[in-house]
Amino acid sequence: MSGKSVLVGDFYHELGMMTRAGLPLPGALRQLGRDMRGVGLGGSVDALGEETESGRLLSQAMARFPRQFPAFHRRVIAAGEERGVLADALFAVSRFSYFQYHLIAQLRQVFLYPAVTTLVALAIMLGMGLFIVPQFALMYDEMLPGEPLPGLTGLVLGASEIVVRLAPLFLVFFCLTGGMVVWLLVGGRKAVRFLSRLVAYLPGAWRITESMDAARVCSFLSTFLAQEQALGDALQTTAQLVQLDNVRGALLSAAEAHEAGEPLADVLDRAPSIDRLIVFAFRQTPEAELAGELGRLADIYERRALLATRSTVVVWEIIAIITMSLIVGLTILSLFLPLIRLVDKLGG
Repeated sequence: MSGKSVLVGDFYHELGMMTRAGLPLPGALRQLGRDMRGVGLGGSVDALGEETESGRLLSQAMARFPRQFPAFHRRVIAAGEERGVLADALFAVSRFSYFQYHLIAQLRQVFLYPAVTTLVALAIMLGMGLFIVPQFALMYDEMLPGEPLPGLTGLVLGASEIVVRLAPLFLVFFCLTGGMVVWLLVGGRKAVRFLSRLVAYLPGAWRITESMDAARVCSFLSTFLAQEQALGDALQTTAQLVQLDNVRGALLSAAEAHEAGEPLADVLDRAPSIDRLIVFAFRQTPEAELAGELGRLADIYERRALLATRSTVVVWEIIAIITMSLIVGLTILSLFLPLIRLVDKLGG
């Protein structure tokens, strides 16, 4: 999520404040459009003002600008418009926009260190394989003709021969990998979506994705329930906004079971993908207080996601340092082992 997403979060928050103060929506949008003209968002906000002045709903007008206003933002806003609590919906989307921005920044930090370290390691291996190791191989042939080389040295020399033969292919792979890393670190929404899925496979990073989805569940359920949406409908709408398929399936199953009259807490308790705190909230909190309790849980899960991200960064820094040290250290050792044997031979 780019820096522009912070501007979108600011836009939602300021528009929510104006709406709560009773300003007509078209006028509020025109004012915000003037304020945001210098930061690249004014044109789309001006267009929203024109659309709403002609009678269209805000969520419908936003559909013209899917890059600035994602579908799940529009769904929350549409639910707020339907129930006459647009300001609350705008505040909810603003809050989640800020959370998403900070989380994506952390995810990129998780990815940055191992990605850059891997690229540096590849560059070192390519450079040594193309220019340094072949020179050592010639030196061994001249100084140790017919002498068997240590196994590690033979392995490195064999790898170097492969690199030399397939040098164009390795260089293309290196350039593509570098381009992919740059795209993931500075790209738009597609890059962010791919990065989120990629980071989920890193050791320890599953806690990030799980906490993030739990924060989404609690945040949006809290918003929908505060808008007096029926619990079954709130579960179905929230299910469309989460990232993990197992969480989505659990919410949809819970909505169906709830409509059939089964206690919701019992249904959620049977779903391993639903965190125990959420189950406990549904079991122990009166329905009238559920929106507020879920909002507090959303804060907890957001902090969990950020803490899990920092922990993953530390783990991957350690892994990257160890991996880099082993690759470089073993390569250098393999090149000097025959020289040690030569010194022993000359000394004998």
